Amino acid sequence: MRPVSHRAGRWGFDERIARALVDAGYQVDCSVTPGVSWRHCGGAPGGRVGPSFEGFAHEPYFLDLADIRRRGTSPLLEVPVTIRPRYPRPLARVLGRVAGPPCAWLRPDGRNGRRMREVVDWALAERLPVVEFMLHSSELMPGGSPTFPSAEAIERLYADLEALFAHVAEAGVRGATLSEVRAAWGWP
Repeated sequence: MRPVSHRAGRWGFDERIARALVDAGYQVDCSVTPGVSWRHCGGAPGGRVGPSFEGFAHEPYFLDLADIRRRGTSPLLEVPVTIRPRYPRPLARVLGRVAGPPCAWLRPDGRNGRRMREVVDWALAERLPVVEFMLHSSELMPGGSPTFPSAEAIERLYADLEALFAHVAEAGVRGATLSEVRAAWGWP
């Protein structure tokens, strides 16, 4: 089968990539990280800095290929990673230094099981139509990433995932592939 969904490596997504995806027949992208700037992350030496997704929508939307921040009429549906802002944007930089990161992701890191469940609760309270969980497949094996270096770390990850999936099931959230989300969304 040809792939129809995409996530940019290192969150490197912009209008050029969106147009290339449409040209290649992709239907869904999930590269946007709302409220997160990757400008401090350079790519290749001498290359461009990473994108900023500050001010981007938290809910899925069809992209405007001239400005991926805006809703448009392209056939490419953006399904952003579910990320909860923890403080108002003007205070994020200051509070982040003393109170922790300015946002909480629906992505396990070995220490955030409770926080991921809070992100789901926030998304449901905000009436987001989709919550999108993020995990690299390599993170499911010991040493597959620096985040989960040992068998013990993987066991904690599995415990966090079991608790998270039980929590979303209890809340009535139903699992779906990105293609299923796209099919349910229709096309403008």
